[in-house]
Amino acid sequence: MKRILNSFFICLTVMVAACKKDIHGPLTSDGATPGSVSNFSVENLPGAARITYTLPENEDVLYVQAEYERVDGQTTKSKSSYYNNYVLLEGFRDSTEREVRVSVISKSGKQSAVETVKVKPRMSPIFLVRKSLQVNEDFGGLHFSYQNPVGTDVAIVTLSDTSGTYEPVNTYYSKLKTGTFSIRGFNAESRKFGFFVRDRWGNNSDTLSLTMTPIPEVRLDRSKFRQVILPGDVPAETAWGDMSIPRLWDGSKDGWDMWHSAPHDIPMWITMDLGVSTQLSRVVVWQRQDETRYMFSQNNVKKLELWGTNQPAADGSWDGWTKLVEHEVIKPSGLPIETNSAEDITAAQNGSEIIMPFHEPVRYIRVKVIEIFQKGGRQANIAEIAFFGKG
Repeated sequence: MKRILNSFFICLTVMVAACKKDIHGPLTSDGATPGSVSNFSVENLPGAARITYTLPENEDVLYVQAEYERVDGQTTKSKSSYYNNYVLLEGFRDSTEREVRVSVISKSGKQSAVETVKVKPRMSPIFLVRKSLQVNEDFGGLHFSYQNPVGTDVAIVTLSDTSGTYEPVNTYYSKLKTGTFSIRGFNAESRKFGFFVRDRWGNNSDTLSLTMTPIPEVRLDRSKFRQVILPGDVPAETAWGDMSIPRLWDGSKDGWDMWHSAPHDIPMWITMDLGVSTQLSRVVVWQRQDETRYMFSQNNVKKLELWGTNQPAADGSWDGWTKLVEHEVIKPSGLPIETNSAEDITAAQNGSEIIMPFHEPVRYIRVKVIEIFQKGGRQANIAEIAFFGKG
């Protein structure tokens, strides 16, 4: 019985303790008012300021607090651990001089005397990005390039005026120092656009207003295509009939109807003339069409590069050529070689679409084979290729 009563009182004590409400407060309830920070040094940064200081000798310092106005009438606080000797103030839109009230908070929650420091942030990164922003008409939309030298998080907002009122149609987020992107889905008709840059504190840049017309996309006329044979280009296989470059655009993907290289080390390349200098929007490449043996297998190309120029060097060198894009043919299922799902077969039949980054018009294209599906193979084949662009 005594053992039972002892167990009861232990359980009761645990239950009472568990019912006590947690109270959050200072880490300690004693301690003197902490000393102030000293020896201030200010580094003004784009949209920010760093205040460096010397901490007081008190051992119970918890953090340093800086109170300031980020924008007119809006007070905010930045805190820095006692492990640091600086506090970073961020989110300034302009370079107006501001007073910052700096104090020390102790572990017991006591605040030191307030010291005042003046900062004058440099131009906000949003204006640097906005100033660098370049917008060009693209296929079915617009193409953007920008510089973000600080590498801060920004949002590039696109507005469109469709009925007399600007409405957001796209927001692109990035912290890359240099970047490009495109937005699509617009008809080839003139319209007004607006563009501004926003940071994570809600600061907006001024708005760039432009009237632009997205470019209509057409499939290039394959009757104008020609093969080009330059020194160093891989020759076509001849053992099984005509497998020369023009087989790439003859409209057929059946059986042996394809371009097929002779044995050659990889990488290898071929050259073609589109018959017109143009800006490409996308390219579709079809592999050899055989559901059980060749799709995503053997000499079908797995990785390639497309290069362009308007004046190929007669000696076959790469002088004057510009790499337009890199591409890898992805097998949707990831199944082993010669094992294809229904999704794999559909993907091969539809062709592998290559979205082209914005580039200057080119007439001559080099297809550079980087890898085929067969490990160690020395031949490559492509059944068909189609080019889309400005026409």
